[in-house]
Amino acid sequence: MPAVKEGSDRSAKGQSAVKAAKAAPGLVAVIKADVKAEKSPKDNALPAGSASPKVARKEVKPAEHNQGSDRKGAADKGGQGTGRKAEAVSGKPKPTGSALGGIALGGLPKAGPLPPMSPQAAPEPVRTTAGPRVDYYSAELLSRQPLAAAAREALYRKCGKKDKDVCYTRNEQHRPSGVEDGKPSRHERVPPGKIVLMFNCARSSFELTHGDVATLPDSETIDLRALTSGAALGRIKISPEKGTPIEDRIDCPNEWRVGAEHGLVHDGLQSDGSLEVRIDWRDHDGDSHVALLRFNPWLAYGCGEGARLAMRKPGMLEGTAATVQRTLRDDSVVVRRDGVAMGEVTVDPTPFTVVKALNPRHAPGTRLLFVHDGASVDALVEPWHEKEIDIKEGSRHNLAVQSRLMSGWVTMSTKDGIDNLKRVEEGGEGDVPGEENVVYVLCSAKPLALRAGCDPLNSEKCGTLMPKTPCRVLEKRETEEFGLRAYISSLPGMVVSLCAALNEFNHAVQRFPSVSEYEAARANYLEDIVTREALVEDAITGNNLRIKDQTLHVSTGTEQQDNSRIPSEWNVSDVRDLVTLLLQASPNRHMGLHPALPVLVRAGPGTGKTWMAKQAVFTLADRLLRGAGANDGIRLVPIVVFVQRIIYLLREASASNQSKHQSLLGRYIESMYSGKKFQSWCDMLMQAYEMRALIVLLDGVDEAAGLREQIDEFVHKDIVPSGNRVLVTTRPEGILLSSYIKTFVVMNLCQLTNEQQRRVINIQMEGNEFFDHLLSLGEVRKGLDDAYKKIGAVTRADLEALWAPSGWLMADSDDFDPAERQKDQTGTRVVAESHRAIRSAYLKELDDGMREARGASRVPLLDRIDTAMAKVSVGAQAKEFAQVLLADAGDTSGGTKPPFSVALKLSSLLQGRKEELQKLEATTDKKKKKEIQAKEALEVKAAEAMWKTMCQRTDEIYMVAEHMEPVFKKVVAKLVTEVGKDQPEADQLIKGIESPGFKDPVRLYEKAQEQFAGRFQDDIMPEACVPDVVRCRVSLVSGASIVQFVRRLISGVEMELAKPAVPMGDPAVAAPEAEAKLAPNTVVEKVDTTIKLMQLINKFHDLDPTHFRSAVCTLKVTHRNVSLYCEVEVHFAEILRFGTSEDARAYEHYNFFRKRLKGTVPEKELDVLLEEKLVFLVDATGIPVLLSLLVLIFTSGGEDLTKLPSNRIELYELGIKSAISKRLLPGRRTNTDQLVHEWLRLFNLDRSAMMQKDADPASGPGVAASSAANETVAVPTEKKEREHRPTRKAALSMEHNDSGMSEKKAAKDAEKEEKKDANLNKGDKRLFNLDSKEVYEVFKHGAHYLREANKPEVQRTELNRIELSMPKKLVDTVMMLVNANLKMLLGDRARSFGITMLRHVAVSNQQAGRREFSAVHVADALLIDQVNTEGLTLWLHLNKEDGGIPLTKTLEAQTELAPAQYQFKHLSFQEGLFAQHLLLLAQDGWEGWHTNEKAASFLNNPFMNNTCRIAAGHLGTLLAKRRPDWDFSAEGARLTEVGLMALWLICERNETP
Repeated sequence: MPAVKEGSDRSAKGQSAVKAAKAAPGLVAVIKADVKAEKSPKDNALPAGSASPKVARKEVKPAEHNQGSDRKGAADKGGQGTGRKAEAVSGKPKPTGSALGGIALGGLPKAGPLPPMSPQAAPEPVRTTAGPRVDYYSAELLSRQPLAAAAREALYRKCGKKDKDVCYTRNEQHRPSGVEDGKPSRHERVPPGKIVLMFNCARSSFELTHGDVATLPDSETIDLRALTSGAALGRIKISPEKGTPIEDRIDCPNEWRVGAEHGLVHDGLQSDGSLEVRIDWRDHDGDSHVALLRFNPWLAYGCGEGARLAMRKPGMLEGTAATVQRTLRDDSVVVRRDGVAMGEVTVDPTPFTVVKALNPRHAPGTRLLFVHDGASVDALVEPWHEKEIDIKEGSRHNLAVQSRLMSGWVTMSTKDGIDNLKRVEEGGEGDVPGEENVVYVLCSAKPLALRAGCDPLNSEKCGTLMPKTPCRVLEKRETEEFGLRAYISSLPGMVVSLCAALNEFNHAVQRFPSVSEYEAARANYLEDIVTREALVEDAITGNNLRIKDQTLHVSTGTEQQDNSRIPSEWNVSDVRDLVTLLLQASPNRHMGLHPALPVLVRAGPGTGKTWMAKQAVFTLADRLLRGAGANDGIRLVPIVVFVQRIIYLLREASASNQSKHQSLLGRYIESMYSGKKFQSWCDMLMQAYEMRALIVLLDGVDEAAGLREQIDEFVHKDIVPSGNRVLVTTRPEGILLSSYIKTFVVMNLCQLTNEQQRRVINIQMEGNEFFDHLLSLGEVRKGLDDAYKKIGAVTRADLEALWAPSGWLMADSDDFDPAERQKDQTGTRVVAESHRAIRSAYLKELDDGMREARGASRVPLLDRIDTAMAKVSVGAQAKEFAQVLLADAGDTSGGTKPPFSVALKLSSLLQGRKEELQKLEATTDKKKKKEIQAKEALEVKAAEAMWKTMCQRTDEIYMVAEHMEPVFKKVVAKLVTEVGKDQPEADQLIKGIESPGFKDPVRLYEKAQEQFAGRFQDDIMPEACVPDVVRCRVSLVSGASIVQFVRRLISGVEMELAKPAVPMGDPAVAAPEAEAKLAPNTVVEKVDTTIKLMQLINKFHDLDPTHFRSAVCTLKVTHRNVSLYCEVEVHFAEILRFGTSEDARAYEHYNFFRKRLKGTVPEKELDVLLEEKLVFLVDATGIPVLLSLLVLIFTSGGEDLTKLPSNRIELYELGIKSAISKRLLPGRRTNTDQLVHEWLRLFNLDRSAMMQKDADPASGPGVAASSAANETVAVPTEKKEREHRPTRKAALSMEHNDSGMSEKKAAKDAEKEEKKDANLNKGDKRLFNLDSKEVYEVFKHGAHYLREANKPEVQRTELNRIELSMPKKLVDTVMMLVNANLKMLLGDRARSFGITMLRHVAVSNQQAGRREFSAVHVADALLIDQVNTEGLTLWLHLNKEDGGIPLTKTLEAQTELAPAQYQFKHLSFQEGLFAQHLLLLAQDGWEGWHTNEKAASFLNNPFMNNTCRIAAGHLGTLLAKRRPDWDFSAEGARLTEVGLMALWLICERNETP
């Protein structure tokens, strides 16, 4: 059956040509650039892709056509509008990275696989032209290089700075269009198949950049010349009148010029370009002058016929691929779009409407991976059906396309032994023998479901294998649950011939034998990601976390300018939504359309960027494995690209002058997946890259340091234009945002939510009460802050300014007034302890409740307390004690109501006393013991005795309270009424007054002992000083009402209780009228009641750790000569509502931490310390790396709240110390000497003991230490190989003598080490007189020696052989570092040396801008840059063990051929250690801050930004003390945006006055 061809000219003759081409595979199709005769409008309307008739060239007059396809003749245009052809050349196929997509024009069905065609050798393409020659632009002109940078800089210096602003901004409406009469088209001289960027300076924007134009003559015409070509692009006209601005004198002709010829600068994307021109003139004295102008010209493309381009809207990254067919009179062009039968459209080619596209041309026989009918299939390039290929055919090829293959996982044999696939036959003749060529058939009666992954329960169905369907098995896996699973592919079926336009997105040269094998490699790669990344080790704590549980919240940029053009669907809330967008369908690849909007995720240091990238790649792999994106033509593949590896490749290429023919991303893939083991993955990833099917997750752009420009170029000119989807992560300071806004979706990574924080704590610590209270308090603080912000800013300022003098102090003195204590009902004496029967009604009722027999056992609460204290151990949780105490007591309130609540408080007090007494008895500090005993005699009384004491000391106080409580309530009600706007509001406010009742006697007694026991040195009991036995809470609806209420109290109040109060907003009610409202028989007593404000605690200004803002007013209310001290809490209603809700429980969390700190600091300092700690800790828990550091500190014994950090530098210091201790003290050891002794055993001449220990797992640390301690006695004398080196026995003897070093000496040596580190830049560090190459040799030989010595089976003779093989110059140094130097680590000094070791390496890396570092860098850092031989000894010994170096990850192990590769597990560890280094240097003056220029260079470095954040005001304080005057206004010392942020960071909380 004949194939249906496109166009009327493809008849039997054309079909014969196809057959002839197939019959003669060596035939070379010749493509000539010929000239076609002008056609009539009818002839012009041929279908797209039709062959054009060939005629001799002749001059014709341009004819007018209604279709807008007018062209000038050859005489007028120099060949413009002619049909051009090029040669098609057969050759060896090369991977081009281009992609195909096409239209099936018809086909001949063929059975079986594609024919084995080999590409035919052929000469390079030759373009010939019949008729008059067209003067095309030369290749040299189109590739001309701009002015060299050195020459440009010299010209800048010659010009000098500009003297004034000269600037002109173009009007976008004046863009040149069309072709002026008599002028050639800009497309005329463009070679066939080429696109040339051109510019036009007519009425375009320009500005003066360099030079002084004050002497520019008015009476001369001066040329504007391009720097590169020297050609005149315009002129400065003679001034029409004196003083005419230069902007009005510049004139450029309306001409289109080639950009490359004149030095046009353009990034090749959809943006403007710039062009520098020079002005040369002489002044009146004959002196020459030069100035430079920068033009922003109009841009357009000149296109030759057959040129390939992609039509795009401005700012978009996808466009329709098309081929230029002809040019029109208005300089627009007609293009034919790929994948559309009648796809001709008109476009004016400019950088804002089109971009350049590839024009792939493959030789016959080239195997392709091709997207056809929504699936990836195998295709073979066939010879073109004519001897000459019209240049306007563009990238169209004849293809033999294989039908779609099914592939996926099936159960080959069940676990019961039932076979589903039956072997039929071997592969055909010529096949390579092997399992992959064996044909199987489904022998089951039921169809089998094809799964995307090996696990059928966790992968989606991707097809169905029908009974008796033949297939091939590509991979087998034995599983316990599902039996033998196999990845199968169906056999090739029908072959269809078609003609298709190939573009970057629909094809690539095939790297695999078939699409099925590509899919098998892709599935295997995705399965590895899902398995490997399912559990990720926390870099700090070492705990394994499920990646699915670590969902981080992502939101689009909050500022509108960051995302002014993105669609609404990109407003995502977490990583899972982002993954959905990265997997969106791409059904139009055949047209060159593939949506690939790049994403930028910004986040601060340690906020989880790498975690997010890992989770994104895991989620992508998981969904792709489950079948997502199955109908996109080519299935996508995710890959994480680490910037530090890219930097390594850039430096490697620079050092070896490697060619840049291969893309940087391609080199990254080949470097990461090198070797035979990963060859299939490498080929698969390269195949996906060439097919634009990668999802690239570029992690850590901010880590580029000194190579920031190269990384930016890699992002903007390599991976983004490649058409692959891209996700970039960075710190905000690590990039220039303006360069990303144009093309990227900008997102911000949010801090961890409280829910996520709790999840992390539960996973890492299996729940923890400390962190539970900490996180809850953080939630409460945020909610209370939000409620407070509902008050206006002006009113908030008034609230925070409220203040009153203390009424407790005597006049003109800071001493407390003894007269201001609670007096009895007579008002004549201070309340005292009562030894009579209880007279207070409140206390009597409470006492009865405590003594009442309860429950079935009829035991009173007081006796229950004693029983519970005997049963429950000291330090038990309050809940446990409450369960024992209240069991069978008839309590229905859960211990919240008296007398049960009072009983619990009493038991808690007694338990605390008991615990303190036990600590006192256990303490060995005699001085501390005497201080406690002198402070108070601790006595644990029985509940009955303690309760009786409390009742006696509080009875008189409660009698006064009961007498004055009605007066107090009336006073508060009248004050609240006065701030009401009207009577209804006043009534509502009165209803909102809360009176919780009297403070219970236990709390009254406890508060008196804690806060007032030392106020007066007399015999009066401190309970008389407690001012809040009677209290109430007032809730006001506005901030202004609170201000008025408190100011009223400050000014003092006198009132008549019987006189009704008048609301503030109701002036119509006069006092006489108010009195008239009284009942007729009411007797008004003119008794004055006075209210004096004794103390104002303004918690709007002085926040407590809960942020529960209020004004606490302590009042002295006097009525009829009886006074009562009482307390009024004035609250804002919104704050009170949130703070007292069931979920908040602010003070419950606050009291938890307060109890932790109790006794560690004075009472007055407690809240200050707690606030300082909690403010930082609550903020730190929202940042993953800081939260992990907190967990590490806490799990390492850091439960003491006073020792927890208050800022970042303290957190990093404590975290680093904890990590080192955790590594050096395995198995709950208490001293590092035990580990060092084990290392010393490696050099024992009798190694049988070590072998015995390794064989006996019961040997513990104590055994090892004991064995090491006796080594020197058991070691026989060994003959020395070199007389000048001490014997190993002598070294061990030194170790033995040093092992008894005292703790004081160890501390002293550690202090010396710190001082040595502080002066590390002084003196000659080259202790061993070795260069960088030699110190690495020392490291390499030391590592090899220890690696062998650590093997129990290695004998002493083998170690001697290794030692003898070392270079003579280095052997002593190596053996000193690996053996003799170990004695310096004894005395528990390994921890201090561990800190300096890590710090020295971090300093070298940070100063060099490195994230990854090698053994070479370690050796340089510890033996040359900052000599620390003990540190290198420690590094070598830690490195040989599985635990490795603390806080450091080994990327590649040390070998004889290559150095080890390392990196700090988190970059912030390196930055934190460098911050410590700067603080040490700054104490004596840091050279990096000696001048403003050096300081600006440091601050402007984005790689140092987080170091400034960590060191913060501590660094700023030290720097300011050494050099207090900083000036960043001068040239060379100005700060960038990054520099200003860094300056702000080191000035935060600066302690310098």
